[in-house]
Amino acid sequence: MESGTLSTNKIMIRGIGARNLFGTANIRTYFGDIPLTDGNGESSIEDLELSSLSRIEVFKGPSSSTYGVGLGGTILLQPEYTDYKSANSIISISAGSFGRLVVKTAIGGEKFGVNLIYGNNHTDGYRNNNEYNRHTLTIISSIYGGENDSFSLIGSYVNLKAGILSSLDRKGF
Repeated sequence: MESGTLSTNKIMIRGIGARNLFGTANIRTYFGDIPLTDGNGESSIEDLELSSLSRIEVFKGPSSSTYGVGLGGTILLQPEYTDYKSANSIISISAGSFGRLVVKTAIGGEKFGVNLIYGNNHTDGYRNNNEYNRHTLTIISSIYGGENDSFSLIGSYVNLKAGILSSLDRKGF
């Protein structure tokens, strides 16, 4: 894994993806059953709130028979679903030269579960034009329809402003 800035990350598996400068290429990525890889083979994983995941699985090498063509492999990001008949809330705050706030609320009923996750990451950076401010809102829900039936809904909203080191800002331009 490499990180140029907080908004330019890349993952390589067995050397695949090394030639791509600012992103993850030729590696299939899924959030639940939803493919995050676009038609050009690029995957944007920086936009997901890590607090919305229950586990991450990495399959090395070609995995075309199961998940489609991905020369380097496949990354499965499993969302965290709410248990039925439960409710809880969690607030997590980190402070230092950066700020991070995560608020998670989970509500479970007789036949449904909903997770609402708000996250904010902020840092002023250590150089000019290196500010990073990301707000995310993620909704993960599941509806139980019977022994063989279920329905899942996953929604994600991202508002991101990120500077790249040594680039010109508006004033300098």
